[in-house]
Amino acid sequence: MKKATYSGEDMSHDATVYRDNETRQAISEVNTGSEWKLYAGKNINSIDFNEAVLSGNGSGTYSIDVPDSIRSYFLFETGKGTSIIAERHLPLTCGYNFRDMGGYRTKDGKYVKWGKVIRSDELKGLTEEDLEYLASIPIKTIVDFRAASEINSAPDKMPVSVQERYELSISPGNLQDIIMRGDITQDNLETAMTDMYKLMVTDNDCVKQFREFFNLLKNEGNLPLLYHCTAGKVRTGIASALLLSALGVDRETVTEDYLLSNKYVSIKYAAYIEQFPVLKPVFEVRGPYLDAAFDKIEQEYGSLNYFITDILDTDIERLREIYLY
Repeated sequence: MKKATYSGEDMSHDATVYRDNETRQAISEVNTGSEWKLYAGKNINSIDFNEAVLSGNGSGTYSIDVPDSIRSYFLFETGKGTSIIAERHLPLTCGYNFRDMGGYRTKDGKYVKWGKVIRSDELKGLTEEDLEYLASIPIKTIVDFRAASEINSAPDKMPVSVQERYELSISPGNLQDIIMRGDITQDNLETAMTDMYKLMVTDNDCVKQFREFFNLLKNEGNLPLLYHCTAGKVRTGIASALLLSALGVDRETVTEDYLLSNKYVSIKYAAYIEQFPVLKPVFEVRGPYLDAAFDKIEQEYGSLNYFITDILDTDIERLREIYLY
């Protein structure tokens, strides 16, 4: 029996899967010069190899006949090898920045498993269909990085599959104070955001919450796990950057994942930015913000590896056993 895993040459860029924003049609973009087949399943271990959902010869863009109400995973196969693929951005009606952290290639040639950890923005507006989709993964654990005031004003809606929910509140600084002064500029907001990122990796309370986050990740019984804040870009962005770094993903890819938030939260905050363009630095993620956090880690702790292993008390080898193919 075939096993759903990566084999042969690196094919991580030979095929991708995504959904059309309006029609929710699943689409595969194939970039290969050889014959190929695409198999599908509701989870990695149940991919059906009896019949391909798509097959072809050469590159192209193809519609895939799979439901949009549940999560699907795919195995792309050519004569060169195989790769597991899935939609990175989850097709939710009222969830903007929901993304699977799987599929990224590490520096030593392994891949992050799909369907284990999901990053997202707030869950307050999710529809019943959205919750059913998350239950199909099925999400078992939710980690909420928002402050108590954010949680109280916008409580999580949770899929029925959730067994545990943890509040790991992170509140680095107060941008509201700066905004309320009335003399704000994009420059001083950029400075404030940079300072906030530095604070998240040095403030004892913030670091404590990230340490607990990694402690939850070390328990396979908590998976699949979804973690979020309000926009899914700052606190969730730092958590994601630290996780991918711990798994051995290169810095460029870590930054690319971080910057994807701009693509998905722009719709959510477009009206705010149009009305208050000076606030744009707050509603965006920017490379220098993340650089500031990584540089601060190097400055304060000597290395990112030391920060993850000693300060966050993480067994990197154990983490990689759980999350990598």
